Amino acid sequence: MTFVFFSVSFNSFGHSTLKCATTHYPPYTIYNPKNNTFSGLDMDIIYELSNKLDVSFSIDNLPWSRLKSEISKGNYDCYFSLGKFKDREEYLEFTSIPMHITKVAIFYTKGVLFEDINFTEIEIGVHRGINLHKEVKLPQNFETANIRKIQSNEALFEMLRLNRLGAVVTSYEVGKYILKSKSIEDNFSTLVIEGYELPVYLAFTKNKVDVNKFNSALRKLDFPHF
Repeated sequence: MTFVFFSVSFNSFGHSTLKCATTHYPPYTIYNPKNNTFSGLDMDIIYELSNKLDVSFSIDNLPWSRLKSEISKGNYDCYFSLGKFKDREEYLEFTSIPMHITKVAIFYTKGVLFEDINFTEIEIGVHRGINLHKEVKLPQNFETANIRKIQSNEALFEMLRLNRLGAVVTSYEVGKYILKSKSIEDNFSTLVIEGYELPVYLAFTKNKVDVNKFNSALRKLDFPHF
C-alpha cells in the first residue's frame, strides 16, 4: 500500500483529514512509486477540490480488488473513481457529477480484420478485478475466447505487444495512454464498444461529509473530461 498526503486546513468538515483510497489507473490517476506522488486527470480534480473547499486529503494507492473490498469496512472516508452501483450505495454517498466517463474498447494487432479473428483460438486479456468483459455487450462469439486476468493494464499491453495475448479489453482512454507511453500506438487497432458509457464518481462513506458541498464545487470546475 502506498500513501500520499497534501494538507490544507479542514475546519469546515470537523476533522483533520479525509482518508481516501484510489488505484493506479492512468491517465486518470497515475501513481509514481519512486517519489510516492499522484498525478493525472482525476487527481487534478482532487487538488482543485482541496483548494476550493479548504480540505485536506490523505490518499492510499490500493490494488483494485483490495479497494473494492474496503468499501464495506469503513476504513476510508472516500474513494475515487467508482461506478455507482446498488451494492456500493449501501455504504457510500456519490457525488452527482462524475469525475470522468469510462468507454470500453478492444485492442488488437493492426493489420488483422476484426471480423476475421477466431476468438476460440486466442486469449483475451482483462484487468483482474474489473469485469468489463461481463458488463459490456461484446461482439458476437467473443465469449468463446479464453479470458486471462492480469494484475495491471501495463502488463496486459506488454503481453499484447509480445503476442502473448490476442486482444485486450479495457478503458479506451487507459489503453490509448499506455500504448502512447510505450510508443507502440501505431502497432494496434482499436474497436470502441458502442452504446456503453460508465460514469465514475468521487464517493464518501456515509455520514462523513456534506456531499452537496462537493457537488457545488465540482459544478464550478472547468474540466474537459467531465
